Amino acid sequence: MRRTFWQRLPTLVWLAGVGLVLGAALASLALD
Repeated sequence: MRRTFWQRLPTLVWLAGVGLVLGAALASLALD
């Protein structure tokens, strides 16, 4: 279970980063 967690961790971090970028872009567009 720990191995699968460490295998998925980079994907979760990447998805979180993409989500933050998209969220910031949508927020800037909405506030603009």
